[in-house]
Amino acid sequence: MDKERLRHVLRELKERHEEEWNSHKEQVLSSLKRISEILLKERLTFEDIEQIRTIRDSIPEKFKWFNIWFPRDKSECINLYNNKKIKKLLKISSETDNSNFETKLGEIVNVINEIINDRSITNVGIATLSSFIAVVNPTMFMPIAYNVINKQFRIDFSVKVFWGSRSNPEKYLEFMKTIKEIASSLRIDSILEVAFYISKYKGENRNNDDINDLKEKINNLLNTKNQIILYGPPGTGKTWITRRYVEAEADDFDFVTFHPTYAYEEFVEGLRPCTENGQIAYKVEEGVFKRICREAFNELLAQAEIDKRWEEGENVPELTESERDKVKELLKSGNYPKFYLIIDEINRGDISRIFGELITLLEADKRLFAENEITVTLPYSKTKFGVPPNLYIIGTMNTADRSIALIDIALRRRFGFIELMPSYKVLINELGIDNVETEKQAIDKIKGWNENDLNDIKKLAVKVLYSINERIRKLYDRDHRIGHSYFLKLKDSENIVETLKNIWYHEIIPLLQEYFYDSPEKLSKVLNGNFVKVEKDKTAYEFVEERDFIKAFKAVAKEGSS
Repeated sequence: MDKERLRHVLRELKERHEEEWNSHKEQVLSSLKRISEILLKERLTFEDIEQIRTIRDSIPEKFKWFNIWFPRDKSECINLYNNKKIKKLLKISSETDNSNFETKLGEIVNVINEIINDRSITNVGIATLSSFIAVVNPTMFMPIAYNVINKQFRIDFSVKVFWGSRSNPEKYLEFMKTIKEIASSLRIDSILEVAFYISKYKGENRNNDDINDLKEKINNLLNTKNQIILYGPPGTGKTWITRRYVEAEADDFDFVTFHPTYAYEEFVEGLRPCTENGQIAYKVEEGVFKRICREAFNELLAQAEIDKRWEEGENVPELTESERDKVKELLKSGNYPKFYLIIDEINRGDISRIFGELITLLEADKRLFAENEITVTLPYSKTKFGVPPNLYIIGTMNTADRSIALIDIALRRRFGFIELMPSYKVLINELGIDNVETEKQAIDKIKGWNENDLNDIKKLAVKVLYSINERIRKLYDRDHRIGHSYFLKLKDSENIVETLKNIWYHEIIPLLQEYFYDSPEKLSKVLNGNFVKVEKDKTAYEFVEERDFIKAFKAVAKEGSS
């Protein structure tokens, strides 16, 4: 979590929404106080539970920053609220104030650990517990629930999710101390007020609608295929979008980059040298894919309250029919832990060799608990292996390295594909040049800029990108165009010309050199004859640093060449 960034965002949110907060504060605080009084009773009844529901439902939707969990079974609900450890947690939380904050936080963490490790208390993790704490003492605490912090609040810099048996109370301690410190520096007395401001956060990207549309596409394809590939030219934000999506959605994730020598033994399992009694020996070690499959499977069983685990080096556990039914019910509910494996540069590896026989197991209907479930015996460990349904794979593919048409047919059939292309709309909006709603509007703006407009360095950079991409499209193909993200560094630059030079000479020019290493004439046309010197025999060239950088840059921006 970036503390200074959080402080900056909260300061801006407070300036914009403090009046709205003040107009609703009394109603919300009063409602939470009533809920707190019920929760702190020595013993709750069914009537108390219903009263909590009623009060909660009366709070305006925009102030429902907490998440009180109600088990469907009434007896389970009563047992939860009357559990001695839960009662202890609520009591300590209610007694916390500025004078004993750190001491009480330590006690709270200890009790949370006790609750999480108590097998008799099921389906309760830091998400639910932090909400209980916040409700009984909104002055001092706020929840860090997954669906509150990452989804409802949509904070892209929030701490990772801590949930169920993977809960990490110490992270909660760290998070609350940070929030308290920031709130104090901004003269915010109540952490409830912090929670309200965070609920107003819509991200720092002006193109949230585009991002949300993209998230919807990703969701739809992942629900159908379980694995997708984001593909497009370099600099179109493939890895950034993937990470942002996964950090908001995942209970856990792993990241791996494929390369030409990456192998099955690293990805799934293989033999590794070790020393036993002074002698060199070899043992089977699992790779990133097998490990995350085990973890995803185990979390699924934990949430379904099944006391079995898939241990390293062992077969995937056999489940009884009733246990399988419990998992299937959980999967139907949609409320299950989701694990993601990000494979960056997926097209740079030999997919068939890396996945081996497991490529078939990726299909949704061949996964564990699916209609046509398949398990295989792995070649090194000789153990049974299957792919759990709650593991999702997102690959990124640079089309400048390899066309999608060259991807293995077996892979193409099992993955969904989403294309990401250079976006002038994103660039114009993010650089604060204008506010356009479509790519067509952005391109029309660019075409309408005259010589005077190009005295604005940001406009000039956008115009250059558009011009060279049009020439690349004609002289090479659309897959080798240059993405918009290279120029996003201009957004907060203090010395914009120097930043532009660095981007141009150290990122764009080397990329063009790679594209046109054997075509000096085409390279010269792409750059309108600037920044490059072609030999007389037209078989070689060299790049030059122009004395008047801006003049040469403007010459590149001119349309009509090639």
